[in-house]
Amino acid sequence: MDNDDKFELGVPMAKPAVEKRVSERIETSAIRVKNLTSLDHAEVIAKSAVLIDASHTGFLIHVSRADLLAQFTRDSLTLNEILGSKMILLLEQMNLELTGTVVRTKRINKGLFEVAIDYTAEAPDYWRECLIDLLPRPGEFD
Repeated sequence: MDNDDKFELGVPMAKPAVEKRVSERIETSAIRVKNLTSLDHAEVIAKSAVLIDASHTGFLIHVSRADLLAQFTRDSLTLNEILGSKMILLLEQMNLELTGTVVRTKRINKGLFEVAIDYTAEAPDYWRECLIDLLPRPGEFD
């Protein structure tokens, strides 16, 4: 029976799964993020954060409640107000600005939030791959 047959030993074969946009996340050494700024709200949301991991599609940061500057974020227990917002931030140690869209927020505990950001569509694939290769891994600078 060749590979083009839809049946294998008289049993219908499962349809191939739809390709999903999933990339392996790469854990990084804690990289300081400065000025998490919403381009939609035109204000700095947090004065600092920490980049935890990254992939070819986006990155994950942790934001401390103490670092939140925007009043509308300080008053809530979630950061749902920034979902879908375009953001710009600076990776301090690399002197590199990144832009993207907030796709997920989560409250981890009383004083810490997790924010997932997808790169903007304008970021070329090769640039994303190079960035992942350049990010320091845990223990690299210890």
